[in-house]
Amino acid sequence: MDEMSHYYKERAPGYNLVFSYPEREADLRFLGVHLQEMFDGCGELASGIRY
Repeated sequence: MDEMSHYYKERAPGYNLVFSYPEREADLRFLGVHLQEMFDGCGELASGIRY
């Protein structure tokens, strides 16, 4: 496992705690919908590769 993979694997549980607070659920639902709407129809990635 490379250094960055190890770094994030060790810290993932802490990062996931950020999303576990009930008061953040509404914000997360909003972001899920809002981000999807923002990128709907966007078929080009920053690298210029189309999918």
